[in-house]
Amino acid sequence: MPRFVGRETELRQLAEAYRSGRSEFIPIYGRRRVGKSELILKFMEERPGIYFVGQRSAAALQVREFLAEAARALSLPLLAEVRAEDLASALLTVAREWADANPRRKLILALDEFQWIADSDPGLVSALQRAWDRGWRDSGQIVLILCGSYLGFMERALIGAFCHGNQRRFHDASGEGYIFLSSYVLAIDAFNPQTAARLLGAASHWRRLDPSRRALLRA
Repeated sequence: MPRFVGRETELRQLAEAYRSGRSEFIPIYGRRRVGKSELILKFMEERPGIYFVGQRSAAALQVREFLAEAARALSLPLLAEVRAEDLASALLTVAREWADANPRRKLILALDEFQWIADSDPGLVSALQRAWDRGWRDSGQIVLILCGSYLGFMERALIGAFCHGNQRRFHDASGEGYIFLSSYVLAIDAFNPQTAARLLGAASHWRRLDPSRRALLRA
């Protein structure tokens, strides 16, 4: 196998996220052919997880293919027999079965070309947000990686949906929501300042926040 060259910083960050005691949500996006998929696959070597690449195909077909890959990757053959109405249900089932069988090990759920998966299932982004808020986030057992090459979609559907559509979590007293937004705004501003400015709209009502949250947001 050829040696993996470069991306040491990104690999270290992913490894640190896996070792943390928390569940982690990691969006990865950028132009095609810059090594996003190879980075994820390298990170997943010798770590339990499912890497699934979305296609321009019907939602039902993608659900079956995801469950078949989950059964193979996790050595849980019965997952291939699961009947799930959509991908969110399939993801929840896989995460639950893994947690039951491996209560102390994190599971990586990596969905590549996520824009195509979401295009076939318009309710998926909202369903993933609910799954994260109602169980995955506090379980400490999930690393959710959503990877895509359509920059506008990834910024709008993932970062924007969290910051604008989930105000309770965004304004959590820990300040993690503000750190999440600022890290991506700074990265996006380097090549697309207009999109970065739009994302900052999530913090436009900062004067209404209590003093502790205003201090966190300014920091």
